[in-house]
Amino acid sequence: IPWFYPKFLATSFANVGLSLLKDLYFTRAFGAKSVMNTRAVPSASYLLYTTRDSMTIFASFNLPGIMAPHIQSSFGLSENTSMITSQLIAPLSVQFISSPLHLLGMDLYNRPAIDGAGMTWKRRADFIKKEYLLTTAGRLGRILPAYSIGGVLNNSIRNRGKKFLEIAKDSLSDGKFIVCN
Repeated sequence: IPWFYPKFLATSFANVGLSLLKDLYFTRAFGAKSVMNTRAVPSASYLLYTTRDSMTIFASFNLPGIMAPHIQSSFGLSENTSMITSQLIAPLSVQFISSPLHLLGMDLYNRPAIDGAGMTWKRRADFIKKEYLLTTAGRLGRILPAYSIGGVLNNSIRNRGKKFLEIAKDSLSDGKFIVCN
């Protein structure tokens, strides 16, 4: 099994559940006063939030490893620089695609089509267009430190840990002891 399938599934399982609970709260808390806490969040909203989060997780944890070799060969960058570039770009880039899903999920709750009240897909699209830039900017501000910069730092710490363990293993197999300064 390729490495990215278990990584994606495990990371999604751990993150999406908690994110959905947060979205349920925020959808109700910041929703229209007429619907606040009076009805369930629609299944379609949950599906949109799950898709949005899965896209972000894939772009944060899997896509950089897939992108880096292409960036390296296309731009002649080092392996490390290509990986850092991929880790910074991928989680941010997907927000331009996932923000409309977020907005539609919120809109389905806040402006339900009740008894033919005239809620059309055009009105929903107009709402998404109106809120897109501000919402995307907010999501970028949230994702940059958590998944882009955090991903670069996590990879750096993990790689240093791997090197340390390799040195420790080699030292122990040679009968030497490791001295840490």
